[in-house]
Amino acid sequence: MNRTYAYNSIIFGVLAALWIGASTDNLILAGITLVAVSIVGFIAIRFLENMISKGVDKAADAAVDAFARKKKEREGK
Repeated sequence: MNRTYAYNSIIFGVLAALWIGASTDNLILAGITLVAVSIVGFIAIRFLENMISKGVDKAADAAVDAFARKKKEREGK
């Protein structure tokens, strides 16, 4: 299992909720902000992590294939 930083979105959600709560003095709006930012942030960060992971895997596979082709060319000469 890969390490994920998606749980940091909860901290961003709390900070956003504190900011909204202090700005508007509305606890319901602050609660909605907490949940929305935490959930959307978690999903967005996980999505980005998965896309980066797939990209790194494809790059590693391409490098291994290129190395194998070069090695095969050198052995064929």
